Formats: sequence, structure tokens, C-alpha cells
Amino acid sequence: MKKLLVIQNNANPLAIAIPLLGTEFEVMAPAERPGLAEIELADPALIMIDYILDGCLGTEVCLEIKQNPATQRIPVFLFAEDDKIKISAYTNGADAFISKPFETAYLAEMIRSFAL
Repeated sequence: MKKLLVIQNNANPLAIAIPLLGTEFEVMAPAERPGLAEIELADPALIMIDYILDGCLGTEVCLEIKQNPATQRIPVFLFAEDDKIKISAYTNGADAFISKPFETAYLAEMIRSFAL
């Protein structure tokens, strides 16, 4: 089963991913932001990162992932409420930008297409 890593501040990120994807993915939503070694070990098929995180920005986390040879191949989606973040998301290596609020069917389609 493919793994989907969700990095965000919300206490219940499963509320987004589980209904969309049924049993296609194992959703991992750690309480704290995982380090690169943890991400590499988990080997997710896709990482979804919220723009606003405790202590840093999602674009910074995305850049760390994309600059690390062991994790750079993992697709990363960045989420934000402000479309102005879109350019920064792509500049920092995001494979897709999802504007909040989003349509759940669109998100599920995007996840399925990137998590090969």
C-alpha cells in the first residue's frame, strides 16, 4: 500500500485524506514535523505540506526535501489559502500547489496522478 505523508498543524489531517482515497493509501500524519531521515525511512509516495507550520513555512520544508538526494524524487504538494504563495511553492520545488479551500475530488485526482 502506498504511503501518503501529511505535514500540517491541524490535529486531524486524516479528515482530508481518508474519505478521498478510501483504502488506496496509508496516511501518515505525525504530530511533529518529521526530519529528512524519518521521511526517507517512511518512503512515502507523496508528501502534502501546509504552508503555515509551527516554527517554519511549508516552502522551507519542501526545499529541504527537494535538495536532499534521498528524498528529492518524492512528489510534494504545498497547500495555502493565498494564491500568492503559488510562485514561492514552485520556486521551492513543489510539484503541485493546491489552493484552500479545494474541491475534494480534484485533490483525490491530483494525489492519484502524482503518487505513482
